[in-house]
Amino acid sequence: MIDSPTDWTANAATAIADAVAGANGLRATVGNDKAINAAVYYPRLRLPDPLSENRPTDFAPCGAVAGIIARTDVQRGVWKAPAGDEALLRFALGVGLDMTDVDHTDLVRNGGVNGIRAIPGSGIVVDASRTLSTDTRWLFVNVRRLFNFVKVSLRDGLRWVPQEPHDESLRLRVSQNVLRPFLVGLLRKGAFGSGAPEDVFTIVCDESNNPPSEVALGNFTVEVFFYPSKPAETIVIQVGQQESGASAGEA
Repeated sequence: MIDSPTDWTANAATAIADAVAGANGLRATVGNDKAINAAVYYPRLRLPDPLSENRPTDFAPCGAVAGIIARTDVQRGVWKAPAGDEALLRFALGVGLDMTDVDHTDLVRNGGVNGIRAIPGSGIVVDASRTLSTDTRWLFVNVRRLFNFVKVSLRDGLRWVPQEPHDESLRLRVSQNVLRPFLVGLLRKGAFGSGAPEDVFTIVCDESNNPPSEVALGNFTVEVFFYPSKPAETIVIQVGQQESGASAGEA
């Protein structure tokens, strides 16, 4: 996570444009391969300062956002975007810059910056969950974190495999007794898109990616592909008139 610099809010009249430009400059500096693991939060949070008799002071937001992410993981799972009304910053007194819906859309869509906003009736919330990446596969923080979670879980869950005899039965045990139950469990919890297991994830652990030449070298290869659940980021509401609903055949 990256805390936005204070100079992005130095001039209220140009703050959103400054934040968008700053984020795009940051993206160009780090490169897209690193941008998929980076998320920027803006603006700073106003909190009681315990070192100054609890006077309101502006703080960098990422420590509080880390707490939101941890709370979301426990309550909903790593696949849930750590944003929206549930991402309430309970002890915040305010934000360093108030922004409109239009401002926030500009910030997110054109800068990839996650706004922290005071929402009437909801409180102060993290209102977006974008990474700095422009790659549509890695736009969302929860998607990137889900892939990291699956990778680490499989690494730790397969620690028993090394030094086992590498044959077809081992590959079947891994794919059917370890990988499939794990992925089906994630599907049932909402981590993947809608559909049957065969529609949302694929396991490859057979002779196609474990040919004799690789077996001879002591390599055991597992490939897992899945379609992650993605947040409903924008609500599009259309309201219009229609003709009377009465059917021509009704009395």
